[in-house]
Order: sequence, then structure tokens, then C-alpha cells
Amino acid sequence: MDEVGKQKQALRLVFAMLETVVEMDKQGAPSGPMYVAWMSQGGSLDGYETLMAGLVEAKFVTRSNNCYFATDEGRRLLEMGRKVGAV
Repeated sequence: MDEVGKQKQALRLVFAMLETVVEMDKQGAPSGPMYVAWMSQGGSLDGYETLMAGLVEAKFVTRSNNCYFATDEGRRLLEMGRKVGAV
């Protein structure tokens, strides 16, 4: 896979994780099952932790205990991704 292909795959994974968090809404997306899904796509623990920390730092999600919750910014980003076909 070339560099552009790798970047597209990474972007799809970011949007997939964000979409999961948005869909879980107020009950929150538990980290454990999300990590299992990440691993099933070939991801590592370090990669998962880095991605989720980045989403928190960018204020697209928040974390409480072991659950993630979408912010309004995260919902807007997901909607933009849907409009441009990234999701």
C-alpha cells in the first residue's frame, strides 16, 4: 500500500472510532470493546491509546472512567466526514 493509501486507511479508522462514540451517545462508548474492534483491524494497543488521546486532546471526545463521549465538535467533524465521503 502506498503512502496515500495508508493515510486514507488511517482516516477511515479515525472516523470509525468517532462514529462509534457518537452512536453510543449519552451512555458512552466503553473503551474495552472499542479496543477489541481496533485490534481486529490490525491495530496495536499503543496505536489505539494514541488515537483516542488525540481525539480527547482535540476535544472531539471526552473520557470518563473507561467510556468515551462525543463532544459537539466531534459530532460536527463526523458530519463533515460524511459529507465528503470519508465515512
